[in-house]
Amino acid sequence: MIDRIFTPLGMSNSTVSTAETQKRDNFARPHLLDRGEVKATEFYDYQRFGVGPNGAVNSTINDF
Repeated sequence: MIDRIFTPLGMSNSTVSTAETQKRDNFARPHLLDRGEVKATEFYDYQRFGVGPNGAVNSTINDF
């Protein structure tokens, strides 16, 4: 999918899995609000159900 869709569009920093995203040097980590305190949390493994709600595309503002 990456070579067929992302590469022709110049989307060199987009992935289709959170595991691939976390291999990057710079990525946004999910956070939650717990009793008024913001805490880092684990990535939700949406791929255990197949494709995620966003079509399983993780991207950057520059790629968009």
